[in-house]
Amino acid sequence: MSRIIISKAPFRISLAGGGTDIFSWCSKYGGQVIGFSIDRYVITTLLPRNFQSHNEVSLENSEIFTEVSEINNEYLSLAIQKSAIRNNFKMSILSDAPSKSGLGGSAAFLNSIIYAFKNNEQTPITKCALAELSSSIEIDDLMRPVGKQDHYLSSLGGVNLLTFDRDNHVDIKKIELKEKCLNYFNGNMMLFFTNIRRSAGKVLMRQSDQINHYDSATIHIMNEIKELVKPMHDAITSDNPYDIGRILKEHWKLKKMLSKNDADEMISQLMDICYKNGADGFKILGAGGGGFILVSAAEEYKSKIKSELRKFNIHELEFKVDFSGTTADVISI
Repeated sequence: MSRIIISKAPFRISLAGGGTDIFSWCSKYGGQVIGFSIDRYVITTLLPRNFQSHNEVSLENSEIFTEVSEINNEYLSLAIQKSAIRNNFKMSILSDAPSKSGLGGSAAFLNSIIYAFKNNEQTPITKCALAELSSSIEIDDLMRPVGKQDHYLSSLGGVNLLTFDRDNHVDIKKIELKEKCLNYFNGNMMLFFTNIRRSAGKVLMRQSDQINHYDSATIHIMNEIKELVKPMHDAITSDNPYDIGRILKEHWKLKKMLSKNDADEMISQLMDICYKNGADGFKILGAGGGGFILVSAAEEYKSKIKSELRKFNIHELEFKVDFSGTTADVISI
């Protein structure tokens, strides 16, 4: 009897505190992030193929290989190495959203692949251990200047308050969404793709350099970003979604000061369109400079905002909150 493993890892949305999880910051000052996962996924389908001498992976660029060293995609290569695969396989990897778009795609990619392999090998792994393993690939092996928030938010599912101590240990506080905030998250928050892909690494590397050199302006802004986590947490736990847009607006003002780039003029134009048509909150997801924008608006303004953005070929990616995190189904055939 054969088995197919289907693993899916959700993308995430960071609401406040983004960037304070990177090691250059939290190792000095401690970090805190609040965010949630959404029902848009990286989906891995894994079919063990013991009778063939090579492996096949279908993704943006298909790869056929016998040895792991032959793989071009470094994320895929390390995910396979860390998963200690014993059998040959055929695998496909699909994504609901483009890479380099601010939704934590690389973390979802790693979580999805590793979780599929772990379920195939019948070597259980906890959600926290999964997040630690996938984040170690990015931070330690690939030496990307990222934090752990993406890996944890994708792995855990739901809404979480993550606190990072100076040793980069993570404390998790699961947040229950009550009725008003659940309806707000699922109905009044909108994602739009700017058609700009960017690497967060360059932006975060610059921020890390400024932090390591104790740049006073950067440290001041980062502290203000961290301080927005508490009012965001208070708004959600008190089921008062009407404060969330204001906090998103303030968060983006601070983020913009950290990530000046050539795309700022276009992003500012999109922001003006959203606010002129009734939005109460706006922020770029990820490190800034492109990718997805998150827009908050009351029900009566949503259609107008969508219509105006479509004139600039900016389209919505609909979503709801995902509460399951990274999951896998094993199907016997």
